[in-house]
Amino acid sequence: ADIAILVGALLVFCVPPGEVPRQSAEVFYNHGLAPFLALFLYGSSAQGGSGLLARLFRHDALVSMGEYSFQVYLFQYPWHEIFVAIGDVSKAFDMRNAAGTHNVNMGGFMFFFVTLWILAALYMDRVEPRLVSLVSCQKRRGKELLRHDKSDSQASSA
Repeated sequence: ADIAILVGALLVFCVPPGEVPRQSAEVFYNHGLAPFLALFLYGSSAQGGSGLLARLFRHDALVSMGEYSFQVYLFQYPWHEIFVAIGDVSKAFDMRNAAGTHNVNMGGFMFFFVTLWILAALYMDRVEPRLVSLVSCQKRRGKELLRHDKSDSQASSA
């Protein structure tokens, strides 16, 4: 399993760069490395997760980050746009370069990155359980109302 990932990484790093980004290695970015990923997944499961990378991926820090990764994915765009707007209005920092394509402010990006993960953790630990509880309570209440309506309609028809 570890050899499959090593071969895939070597292929990516050994391909000479082209003049146009991703042009020379386009075959690798278009599902070319899928067999190596499949070999890694099969090898990790067949060996019972005993490979070096499988042990690395089970590290507590990575597992903890994985718990919040979906919330990070959901919040990253709106949170970034909030940072861009604050930077544009306050002129205190800039989250884009002159062409408006990418960030050139590493301090601002690190602040964005850390606060994004904090926001995701707070949402998952504080807000999401309450929303789930509220939705499940509403679902139970709705089922009780339906049951009550059915018994009323059966009683009135009898």
